[in-house]
Amino acid sequence: MENLDIDYLTMIQGRREGDSQMREFKNSYNHMGKHGLQFSNVEMPGMLISRWTARSEGNTSFSAEKTPGAVNMNVMLSGAMRSRLHANNSDFLIKKFQHNLIYLENFDGCHDIPDGITSAFHVMFDKTYFCRLIDYNEELTGKLLEKIDKKEGFFANKHMMPVEPGMLTIINDITACKLTGSFRRIFIEGKALELLSHTLAQAEHYTPAGQKLNVHDLQRIKEVKEYLDCHYLNPGSMLEICRMFCLNDYKLKAGFRALYQNSVFGYIHLRKMNLAKKLLEDGQMNVAQVSDCVGYENANHFSAAFKKHFGFSPSLVRR
Repeated sequence: MENLDIDYLTMIQGRREGDSQMREFKNSYNHMGKHGLQFSNVEMPGMLISRWTARSEGNTSFSAEKTPGAVNMNVMLSGAMRSRLHANNSDFLIKKFQHNLIYLENFDGCHDIPDGITSAFHVMFDKTYFCRLIDYNEELTGKLLEKIDKKEGFFANKHMMPVEPGMLTIINDITACKLTGSFRRIFIEGKALELLSHTLAQAEHYTPAGQKLNVHDLQRIKEVKEYLDCHYLNPGSMLEICRMFCLNDYKLKAGFRALYQNSVFGYIHLRKMNLAKKLLEDGQMNVAQVSDCVGYENANHFSAAFKKHFGFSPSLVRR
């Protein structure tokens, strides 16, 4: 299987624009009768779902040189896989019963698997479809959307996360589904989205056990809030704030939420929305100017965020 090219673009060819039907098909790749890689696929508008199994003798690898720009949800069911991807020189290991949500503008590279049987459940979400599902106003998903806009790669969580029992149940429901026709498509799509919601919810809060907060950490977190009160329009990245106050990512996020019942991102968003409302009430700026003032590059995104926060549109405040 070494250097075997898995062509995902060919897998999803043949669909016409506007086609709402589901297509199911299989792909098999073999090398000299010694190694095998089998894909069982379900393809529908917005996503390609694959349950794949590799059987190898000795440590082997395969490559995926032709891949669409997509958000990839990977759940490792047996064995392990180390991926060395060309984009951003990414190198990561995902072990049995670990998972993550990964986006790279080009997901091509080399994937190493150990001797024996390796299997995984994989969902490839079209970028446009994925972006319609999630919200700019949430801490995690807002960051993911911004990275997609900038064509920057991301892992939903910097750690590979443990697969929860409920996720295995969802995967089993998909593979064991006996429905046919449109009912089957609706069921499978719904289950794939349910699996995505589990992944995003876990990614927002997951940190490996063993990291605790002490009195000095809590004092630094209070200093972070004082800093944000003065610099919320330009607070810097989470990494910069961590370095500034000598905190790691977990301690800052967990401690801030514990002290203030809000995330760092949520608190910044709250301050920005309150400022935006005050500026609109003053009547000296239009919606586009206020949007720019509070740091939104797109006035439509600002209007949507404002309406979700207050329950009414910014144009209504100005009138």
